[in-house]
Amino acid sequence: IIGFAIDLLWAGAGLILATILNVVLIFRLMVLRDHFENGK
Repeated sequence: IIGFAIDLLWAGAGLILATILNVVLIFRLMVLRDHFENGK
């Protein structure tokens, strides 16, 4: 919803923001998975 609102104000910004957010979340998930697998 936020990305859609930003897209209305500035075309393409919502897509860029969503891509950056997804990369950050995937990176965090990989780090957390690695941490948990090493902890066992």
